Amino acid sequence: QDEVVAQHQDEVVTQHQDEVVTQHQDEVVTQHQDEVVTQHQDEVVAQHQDEVVAQHQDEVVTQAKQVVPQIDITAGLDIKTDSGIVGDNITNYSRPVLSGTTIVNSKISLFVAGEEYTATADSEGKWSIPVSNELEDGEYNYYITATAPDGRTGNYSDYFIIDTKDPDISFTLNGELRNDITNVTMPLLTGLTEAKSTVSIIIGDSEYYTTSNSVGEWSIQTTRALQEGINNYTVTVIDQAGNNSITQGTVTLDTTILPLTGIKFSHSADDRNSNTYTPTIEGWGEPGAMLTISIGSRSRTLTIPESRKWFFAVPPGFIQKGRTTQYISFKETDPAGNSNQKNIKFNFFTDKPDVSADLSPDSDTGIHGDKITNNLSPTLTGKISSARLSPDMIGRSKISLTIDGVTYSNISVDKNGNWSFKLPVELSPGYIYHYTVNASDFVGNTNSYTSFIKTSPLSGSLDIDSITGQNSIIETSNKLPTLSGTATIGSELVININNTSQKVSVDSSTGAWTYKVTESLGDGKHTFTLVEKNKNGKINTFNGYFIVDTRAPELTASISGIKDGKIHDPNVVFIGKTEPRALVTISVLGGTYQTKADNKGDWSYPLNNKELSVNQTINYSVIASNAAGNRSKASGSFYIDTINLTVGIDDQNSSKDKDVVTNNNKPIFSGVTENDSNVSLKINNDMYSTKADQYGHWSIELQKELPDDTYTYTVTVNKGDKMNYISDKITIDTVALPTHINPVNDFDSHIHHDSYYTNTNQPTLTGISEPHAKIILNINNNTSETMADENGNWELKTVSLKEGNTENNYSIKIIDRAGNISEEVTGQIIFDNTPPELNNVSIHHQDSDNQLVTLSGKTKSNSMIVLSCDDNNDYSTRANNEGEWMLKTYNRKDESYNIKVIDQAGNESEWVIKTPASDTTTIVPEKVEIIDTHNIQNDSMNIIAAEIPPSENGVHSQYSADVGIEHHNELSL
Repeated sequence: QDEVVAQHQDEVVTQHQDEVVTQHQDEVVTQHQDEVVTQHQDEVVAQHQDEVVAQHQDEVVTQAKQVVPQIDITAGLDIKTDSGIVGDNITNYSRPVLSGTTIVNSKISLFVAGEEYTATADSEGKWSIPVSNELEDGEYNYYITATAPDGRTGNYSDYFIIDTKDPDISFTLNGELRNDITNVTMPLLTGLTEAKSTVSIIIGDSEYYTTSNSVGEWSIQTTRALQEGINNYTVTVIDQAGNNSITQGTVTLDTTILPLTGIKFSHSADDRNSNTYTPTIEGWGEPGAMLTISIGSRSRTLTIPESRKWFFAVPPGFIQKGRTTQYISFKETDPAGNSNQKNIKFNFFTDKPDVSADLSPDSDTGIHGDKITNNLSPTLTGKISSARLSPDMIGRSKISLTIDGVTYSNISVDKNGNWSFKLPVELSPGYIYHYTVNASDFVGNTNSYTSFIKTSPLSGSLDIDSITGQNSIIETSNKLPTLSGTATIGSELVININNTSQKVSVDSSTGAWTYKVTESLGDGKHTFTLVEKNKNGKINTFNGYFIVDTRAPELTASISGIKDGKIHDPNVVFIGKTEPRALVTISVLGGTYQTKADNKGDWSYPLNNKELSVNQTINYSVIASNAAGNRSKASGSFYIDTINLTVGIDDQNSSKDKDVVTNNNKPIFSGVTENDSNVSLKINNDMYSTKADQYGHWSIELQKELPDDTYTYTVTVNKGDKMNYISDKITIDTVALPTHINPVNDFDSHIHHDSYYTNTNQPTLTGISEPHAKIILNINNNTSETMADENGNWELKTVSLKEGNTENNYSIKIIDRAGNISEEVTGQIIFDNTPPELNNVSIHHQDSDNQLVTLSGKTKSNSMIVLSCDDNNDYSTRANNEGEWMLKTYNRKDESYNIKVIDQAGNESEWVIKTPASDTTTIVPEKVEIIDTHNIQNDSMNIIAAEIPPSENGVHSQYSADVGIEHHNELSL
């Protein structure tokens, strides 16, 4: 500190503050300011200014002394080694030079850091002394004496500081720890370095200077706005000793944030209404931004993924049960600090709807309300209601009906809650049919109603041999049709038709009957009545009808907008007129298309323009068939006289895919059409236009960047009265998400995150990536590739791994369909086929009743320890990183403990531990030889293991795992 000690042969000089003590053999000289005391054996001489006092034993002599004047001396760091600010006593030279002036030819002695250095002043009185020993950083006091040729002396003392280390630099924007992005155009730059250092910053085109304070803090307020985007900067710090440090980097100015859009319930039938208080909410935002979702006083924060789409599952209790509405706040904040917020009202409907059903009045034949009908295709009607639902909400409900083993879904409900459904098939007569009506309101609340109907056994209709049409069982072109049906077995049956009554025979075993009309019938509707009298005298009736139609339907067919056999638009629409509700079949270019005429007989059918080629004659034919099967035919041709058009993406990166995928978010559309044509492009609700050149070439470059998504685009070309267009889809994909490898086996705990374990020297690796991406795996400098399937799943069989417990380094990356290359993921696969050992096993009793014991020991790190007991329970734990494990269990007393050890690679070993009579420190377990080893070597595994923590307080865990393609996995705790 402030004491300097110098030793030269048998002389010791000690300097402490302003006192100097010189000891030479048995003489001690003490100099304090202007007083000098000399002690020699039993004599003491004190010199004070101009007086000398000598004491020898008991004699004291005082004598005035002659005053000898001090000589002047200057000293300090030499200018050559005084780095930084000259004269501040700080230098970055670890072997500094001290220099100064005094009397010519004076002898100079320098005492510093326990060493003495000497020199002689030159003819001008100048002197310099280099410190030859290297000094560590710190503060050093030094003492200098000068002795002139005439004996006069002079003294000088001071200090200097050695500082050879470059200053540390910290740099923040506006006090934020993350210093590479900001939304402040002129941010405050702050930092910490050595005290009183000079700080200079060059950022963009501007340069700023400041000096750190006494504790090293500094700040600079920029005065020129940063550029939006990346700004390069350089920070230079020079401390007082002249040491300097330089750091460079970039600051990103980001003053915008993508808006929050598409916020809705994920699994609800309605965007903002739900039937659960724990819904999943989804939406779109800026990748990497933090999204805080607040519900009342509770909130959660998540990071928006690169895909921009986020999901949030509302935890139980966040929304109080019974609430009908809840405002939820969504605040998005990007890394630069930009934010936007939305408050959205969500509604909750949890009441089950009321639902009813019965036969419709016109289907409820006979006694009303008895649920019996002779209509074999009856109509069921009902009503759905719920107190909180508005008519519009009620109208969005759906009904499903299950009867006779068939479910009819999506039956519509009107705004009053009424619904109606006519069975599209005939039921068998004489049976009871139970049915269930399931009602689902617009948010998914459900309720059901169950009842039955009974069909009368008496029925009749056109016989199947007399049905000549395709879409009707009541119409025929046969003027002498056959009728058939069923009646009650043993009954008497009469049919009344065409003003005649005929007795009909009923089959005694089946009740079936048939009747062929004997007089030719004219076109039109014909009714008939069946009357049966059963054995009990009860009379049942059945009324039916059928239609005879022998006339072919009228038919006209043409092309909308055709003139002189030509159209100038690729939108081809077939139009015409025929019999109401007739089936119209169009044949063109090898394809067949069907539609139905409306109730007035009008029909039309738009043909996809992709099916057609322009500037050529196209022939077609049209057939109309009515319900009775009568047919008419028409034919014609047309010529699409319009403009040729081709469309392509100049920077498409996935030419092999059917879908157009590109990693350019401002793609260029181009193609060829007729010269000087007007070309327009519509995409993402933006319209672009251009004009084809003299050769018909055209090109449109988007002016706005498209976020990653799939878009439908339409390119339209016009020239005069001619028009053509092409619609298709394009996918923008600018980011390739890195893939990861699944655990190699079910025991691989994957604790180290980038290390995998296997006991197979050539395992098959599996993982998940972007769909259809190319997977490139490099392991031990051997590269192999594969393609992910449509779900992103992939698998690759590795090369042979290095033998022994060796790390096999791998790297894996993907190239997606758009050509994006992902970040490279690296790690190791550790090949270990050595069964784990079990060492340092000890057993200790845990309680006075001697009921519980603790087993402990050491094995491979992170191995699973499984203790099997007679109670069919398995007690398990996992060893720590050092291989140490501990397991509490019940005292088996005189019995042994059977332990299985399974390491991360799937290797197993089994051991038997015999129970000692008392506590013991070390037990040598007996290894069990496994004849039929079941080391898991399935080389196509894709199992993610659950880590089971060590048991505590006697609580045990039971687990089992059947591994294999045809087995199931089970985990119970």
